[in-house]
Amino acid sequence: RALWLEGNGLRSLENLGNLKELRCLYVQQNCLESLEGLEHNDLLDAVNASNNSIKRISHVKHLPRLNTLHLAHNRLADLADVEELAECKTVGVLDISNNKLEDPAIVDILAKMDNLHVLQMQGNPVNRKIQHYRKTIVARCRKLTYLDDRPVFEDERRTVTAWARGGAGHKAEPNMDGTEGELTAVALCEALADGTFDKNKAHEAEKEERKLIREEKEEKERRNREAFREMMLDSRVKRIMQILPNSRLLKDVSEQAIEELAHRICQNPVHTNEVVGLARDETAIHAGAQLGGLYIITRGRLQMQKNGK
Repeated sequence: RALWLEGNGLRSLENLGNLKELRCLYVQQNCLESLEGLEHNDLLDAVNASNNSIKRISHVKHLPRLNTLHLAHNRLADLADVEELAECKTVGVLDISNNKLEDPAIVDILAKMDNLHVLQMQGNPVNRKIQHYRKTIVARCRKLTYLDDRPVFEDERRTVTAWARGGAGHKAEPNMDGTEGELTAVALCEALADGTFDKNKAHEAEKEERKLIREEKEEKERRNREAFREMMLDSRVKRIMQILPNSRLLKDVSEQAIEELAHRICQNPVHTNEVVGLARDETAIHAGAQLGGLYIITRGRLQMQKNGK
């Protein structure tokens, strides 16, 4: 299922047609100039051809199960060298880092890769030529979850989407009911290319989205704290309800009344949130006796003094 041929000085891929079950091919660090020779390996899932001399991506679009393609440190330079990627609909992991790509139009090709989730493109001259490089790539490759050196989290996806809509919203096609439609990757590209992208509106929209995300997180944290407090309260109530019925004072009290009393004790603690215990029988408390962490149930009046107050 896997074949390792790295570091052998290979100049071409030959005689692989009989390996019908081949899933992974590792041919990095050779002298390959193309990927010709994979025409009959329909089950290939991963190909690593990094550190070769490949000048053009070819002979891979026909592979119906190809998911991972590593072509870092090769000789890819022109747009024509990578145009076949637009027809690689199954490729989800693509590494074309450290090549010589310079044409910003490569973004159009990447945007056509419907299944692209991971993209490594650092080390190419084109990165400096694409306006707002990371935002543009994330906005146009809608399924991307990892770009270059860090992942694309949902928060970044939301802020980038807001940035794109704020700056190029005028390019969005309206819906049938007249409302603002979805901004396509092509429309964003047009706005960036023809100079109509409004940077001020884009930054304002991004700022508002960040504020909304922050508020949502704060609300979520508040709900989590409330849920935790409820859980702690329920736990204390259950524990107290196991103690109260053992007191002779509450022998004939209904379960509902005991539960209500337990809730009151937990919601109005004396000075700690823990119940140390309750006396099973009436207990005489002498003047001057120190009380610590006890909830006391008494039939008569009780005067308590702490620190002279």
